[in-house]
Amino acid sequence: MCEVLQNLVKRASEEICRGDWAMQQEPASGRAIWALVLGILGFLLCGLLSPFAWWLGAMELRDIRDGLAPISGQGLATAGVVLGIIGTIFLALSCCGALLYLFLFAAGVGLMLKPFG
Repeated sequence: MCEVLQNLVKRASEEICRGDWAMQQEPASGRAIWALVLGILGFLLCGLLSPFAWWLGAMELRDIRDGLAPISGQGLATAGVVLGIIGTIFLALSCCGALLYLFLFAAGVGLMLKPFG
């Protein structure tokens, strides 16, 4: 009986050392990583990258749902989508603000050139 237990313990320890006991997870795809990178860069530096992060992350999430991409990239792709949406909203607000500023500036210049009297 002791020999049987010793053999089981020995075999189990060998499997643990080899890593056979743990399920090996596939690494995240490149698109999921790029969605996150573009989302961070778009959010922090250049808002023009945010729509691409949104699009790339949404494509990756669709592929994960369809079983074409590893599920390990789901968190990265989701973070890329969220940062892409937030960055795209900031980009749209910035563009609206710039247009409003230009409109008001043009109206102010027009009033300054108009003669009073």
